[in-house]
This record gives sequence, C-alpha cells and structure tokens, in this order.
Amino acid sequence: MKTSGGATLLASVAAGFDQQEVGKNISGHEIRKVGRHYYADRKYTVGLVNPTCKKLKRFFFSSRKIIHNCFARQRAQNDKNESESHRKFLVPYCLSNLVSSKKAAFTLAEVLITLGIIGVVAAMTIPTSVKNYRERVIVTKVKQGHAQLLNAVQMYVAQNNCQNMLCLFDTSKTSDEVAAELTKVLKKSKVCKSGDTENVCKYYGVKANTPFKKDGVYATSIGLNNFGRIWLQNGIIFQVTMQSSCIKTQDRVYRDENGFEIGREEVTVDACAYVYMDINNTQDPNQLGADFYQYVVKSNGNIEPVHKNLLNNALLYNKIEYTPYNVGEVVK
Repeated sequence: MKTSGGATLLASVAAGFDQQEVGKNISGHEIRKVGRHYYADRKYTVGLVNPTCKKLKRFFFSSRKIIHNCFARQRAQNDKNESESHRKFLVPYCLSNLVSSKKAAFTLAEVLITLGIIGVVAAMTIPTSVKNYRERVIVTKVKQGHAQLLNAVQMYVAQNNCQNMLCLFDTSKTSDEVAAELTKVLKKSKVCKSGDTENVCKYYGVKANTPFKKDGVYATSIGLNNFGRIWLQNGIIFQVTMQSSCIKTQDRVYRDENGFEIGREEVTVDACAYVYMDINNTQDPNQLGADFYQYVVKSNGNIEPVHKNLLNNALLYNKIEYTPYNVGEVVK
C-alpha cells in the first residue's frame, strides 16, 4: 500500500475536519492547522479513505464525476472499517488518483487563437519598431558625420594658420586636391580620385527630400561624380565639389506638376564649394534629409547646411523627415 510524506497541504479536504480536532492525534498522526489549511506531521497510509465526500466535492466542483466514481469504487473497502479515525483520515486516495489521471491543458483552438493574437500584435508593432530603430541609427550617424566634417575643416584651418576656411576651399583648387587635403586631418579615410572604379567611388544619384518630377517621371535631383570623394572607415562619405568662383549667376528652373519645364530665372548664388555627406556610403535610400545632407562654403569663409531644417531635425530633434519615392516611375 502506497505511503506519502508528512507535512502535506490539505486545503482541498479542510472541510473533512472540525475546528475542535486540531491538535488531536488521529490514528497516530497529529493534526495542525495553518490559516485555513490542515497538515499531517508524519507519513500516513493513503488507502484508508473517508467515504463521505459531499464536502470534498465542493472543493473539486469541476471534477465531481471523477471524485464520485473514485469514492464509489472505494466504498466497499472503506465501509469495512468504521472507526472515526479512519473516517476522518487525511488525503484520500481519490485525490492523488485525480491529479495523476487528469492534467490541465490548453485545447488546440485556444492555442491557435493565442498564436493568432500574437501574430496580429507583432504585425502591428514590429514594422514601427524596425523603422524607429533605423531612424535612430541614421540620426546617430548624421551627428557623427557632421561633427567629423566640422572638426576636420577647423583642424586644417588651425594647422595652416588660415584666417578662415577659404584657405582650404580655394576656388583655384580642384575637387580632388581639396579632398586630398582633408584626408590628412580625417583619420582612417581614403580619397577617390577621378577615374577610380571601386564601388564606393562610383557615380550615383540622390533623390530630393520630396518626390522630384522631371519630364513626366520621378527623378533624382543631384548627381555625384566620382571625383573629390572621401570615404571613412565608418562608412560615411564626404564629397567636395569646387566651384570656379564664389559669386556667380545660374539658372533656376521652374516645372509644372508633371515635371515639365515651364520657365527659367537667372539668380545670383554665393557658393565657393559644395560638400555632400552620405552617412551610409552609396547604399539606399540616398535621399536628401534621410541619409544625405548638403553643405555650402560661402565667400565669407563659413560652411553652412543648404537645408538647415532637415539637418536640424537630426541634430536637435533626433528625427528625420523625408518622403520615399521610386526613381523612374511615371507621374500619374
């Protein structure tokens, strides 16, 4: 006959004892109560079962049929022993039988419903989380690249005892020459020279901050040749485009809603050089205000962002703003 260890919790059969029985010795076993629960201090025999299970069934209302059938099978054996100590003994055999015979589990429908809910929540949250993570990475690289560019220019000015940045961005110099000078103060950097065929030195186009239309299709707004390009070990690209003079005139083109030219206007521009920054090499999206930013060196010797609001979004507000579009699509 099976035995079970002492000090066993009997919350389920608490109704089988009266308050006055606490502390008594029933069939050689001391009964004690902690809160609403009864304990047995020593090992006991589990084959002697209380045939009166009405109160017990209240604690197992979800398994009444199982308990009732179990007690019915034990009734004949238990009725042979009518002693009070056996009638009010601890832990009926039926309880251990109940635990081992029936285990709680989820149905297949419940599992599928739960998985479906998890899938819906994931579909709603993961894309946003991924987008936010990518934006944080871009913002971090923009801040890093911006600081590296300004520090390099200022270091060059200090080392060469220049009055301002025009000693570096001298309009008599070529883009390759200025890029080579900058690599001397930019750590772990290399320069792409005219004619280099490495992937990082290839020509590529940059999209405007919002969809740019040209002759009926969506197009890039800036094209970068492979001269005057500096690439850093961290993946950031700086490209220098020198101008023939600081103050000059150029045409401003006006286009209709489909991108077709409808007029031009001659305007005066103050630009000794342009410096472009791409924070992730030549990889997409290659779009202004996302991973690409533009600076201009003016005749007063200062370097300024061309689109201050876009750069300030990243530097001051830790965000980027741009409208994705596909180059080559027909304007509808």
